[in-house]
Amino acid sequence: MSNARYNLFPSKPAFRAYKSGSGFTPTAGTTIVWDNTIYNHGSHYSTSTGYFTAPFDGIYHFNLYSITQGNVNNGQWNIFVNGSRIIGGDVHFSHNTGSYWDYVAWNGDVELSEGDY
Repeated sequence: MSNARYNLFPSKPAFRAYKSGSGFTPTAGTTIVWDNTIYNHGSHYSTSTGYFTAPFDGIYHFNLYSITQGNVNNGQWNIFVNGSRIIGGDVHFSHNTGSYWDYVAWNGDVELSEGDY
């Protein structure tokens, strides 16, 4: 009998990214790029493109959150895989709260194949 142990996933991909600076105004139809990371195990998240690229087939869990301030009418975030919006990947928000801060979040599981982004 062998006591050999095999690690099929030598690097469990995980990252925590954030946007540098004191604030930003995203432009409609563009990718929000979180340009810094606290950790980026496996380097599968790109701070230049804002893409996570799956290193192997699997189901990946993502949490996305930010804060907004001021008047936002019909704001939305859309989650994409390989350039296409995914079902259940939209967050819609509107508020007219002046200088108050509001929390916007999305989380979900996404099935990805190796190389999907």
